[in-house]
Amino acid sequence: MLLEAGSLPYLVPLLLEYDVTLSPEVSAGLQLPFSPSSAAISTADADSLFESSFRMLDSALVRPNMQEARSQHALLAAQALGRLAGVLQEPYQTPANPAATSALSAVLTQSLAARLSEPDPRPLLICLNSSLETAQVIWNSSMREELSKALAAQRSHGSDLAALQSFTYSSLAGELQVGGVFVRVFNQRGRSGASASNATVTAATAATGAATAAGAAVAAASAPGGPLSGGARASAATAAAAGAIASPSAAAAVQPQDPAGFCKALVRYLYERLVERCYRGSELHMLSRSEAVNVLEVLQALNNLLEAEPRLLGLLSSKSALSPMVACIAPAASSYPPLYERTANGAAGRRTDAASGHSGVMSAAQASSQGEVDDSSSKAEPAADAAQLADTAEQLANLGLQLLARAIANAAVQEALVDESLLRQLYWLAVQPPSSRVLVGALGLLRRLTGSPLAALVAGYQGGAVLLLSVLLHSGSWAWPGADAATAAAEGAPARASAADVLSQLIAQPTHGPRVKMILGKLLPPGLVAAVAEGPPEAVLSALGQNMENPECMWDARMAAQASAEVSQLAAAIRKQHAGRSYDWSPAANYQLEYDNLRGEIYVGGVYVRLFLKNPK
Repeated sequence: MLLEAGSLPYLVPLLLEYDVTLSPEVSAGLQLPFSPSSAAISTADADSLFESSFRMLDSALVRPNMQEARSQHALLAAQALGRLAGVLQEPYQTPANPAATSALSAVLTQSLAARLSEPDPRPLLICLNSSLETAQVIWNSSMREELSKALAAQRSHGSDLAALQSFTYSSLAGELQVGGVFVRVFNQRGRSGASASNATVTAATAATGAATAAGAAVAAASAPGGPLSGGARASAATAAAAGAIASPSAAAAVQPQDPAGFCKALVRYLYERLVERCYRGSELHMLSRSEAVNVLEVLQALNNLLEAEPRLLGLLSSKSALSPMVACIAPAASSYPPLYERTANGAAGRRTDAASGHSGVMSAAQASSQGEVDDSSSKAEPAADAAQLADTAEQLANLGLQLLARAIANAAVQEALVDESLLRQLYWLAVQPPSSRVLVGALGLLRRLTGSPLAALVAGYQGGAVLLLSVLLHSGSWAWPGADAATAAAEGAPARASAADVLSQLIAQPTHGPRVKMILGKLLPPGLVAAVAEGPPEAVLSALGQNMENPECMWDARMAAQASAEVSQLAAAIRKQHAGRSYDWSPAANYQLEYDNLRGEIYVGGVYVRLFLKNPK
């Protein structure tokens, strides 16, 4: 009846009249008809419940202090709304009212409306009359003004429950909320490392201090033998507790109240977009730009959450939970040619065709017929969006690799993660990385997965060892956008060291390690193969960077250039073969890279005979 009569436009504005600057004495004197302590007292004294229910009859109907009167009305309005929506707990529970709950969730925001179920509404009223921005709550003066105008219009023209249920705040229009958490705010707190005390809380801070002071002021009076007793003591205790309750709610805790639920909500959000809509990441263009931005924000939030709550890693110990993170690396890894090369080629084509008035962009059918699109990109993206798509793919790969590297700290997650498809993608990222950070991330993840026999199997029987060797022997500038020869050495050193480390671990793998070593032996002089197998990476890089001529190894700049060129060609051929979904690869039985410097040299028992005879010692 009250809802149909249009009570909400009259009750909700009263919530915004609570005075957060009330003195502790005045705050302690406010009356709660449904106080949190009255239910507990009722178990010892059956008359206490009736005492609390009719306590309001003893309070002054007219209060000399306007702020006190409005605050009292705000308390009454909050508990009236809780009763109206049916969200109060026993013994004050009423039947649930979904229509009222929906309207209140819209006008108060879902997180604040849920707090109408709390026995003491004072912490909620402090929030509603303050400005704060936390992971769970965004509320400010502009939102209060917008709400007041909407409710005033309803009071003037008649209540419209449907309009209240669909009410939205303009200041929240661009806010992404997942699992009841504002993702932008959560990430900002995570990136800055801010604690709860760094949140944006204005009047709430002062109100919390005042409520705490009120608790201290009434503590003595509430003690046995003090001036307060019975229902008055319960009211004072409730007022004192308001300060303690307000503190965490107004302090803007960085972590969500339900980390496990938030983690599941984030994974579900990513699964729906990357796995279901984008076909496991292979159709990245299915996401609009705004959706892609949201996906990146959610990935960052998941990374921040798992960093703060490592115990949640167990929630990812299934292939379905890990599939969104694996899908993150698919656009950058599976695309052939790489997306960043298509961007550069597209730009060149547009410049070439500008004079003739053509855009220089192939249709999907033309590109497919000429072999320009592989299995991962069956639809050609517009040229205007190619650069954006490549950038999004790079960011997705970077965040996906970070998440996977963090997740495999859990043994169950690692067991669920490892398969040939993922390992192939990591090898592909090594040979066609969209950035230095993705290259280092892919190699780092691959290093941690080398304990699996599958890693050595893909390296030995599908050409992965050659792809890694192309990184180890790389010289000159890298192919990713913005790379140049001046920064190539600095950018490539960590990646080359990681590649050496991965190869060393793969050779040591008992099942397929000998196969990896055999492939390296066909491309490198025997002494260098032994150096790679023995490690450490620093020693391998040192050996590759110097001229050597001793009985164990012969190597110089000319041989390095020859090896780099040959391995690069083989790696490109292997990657092209993989793009055609043919993964098995093996060098010809009689294949052996012949170095000009080694022609005529006899290598027996781990030494070059000629050099050994020159210096037997």
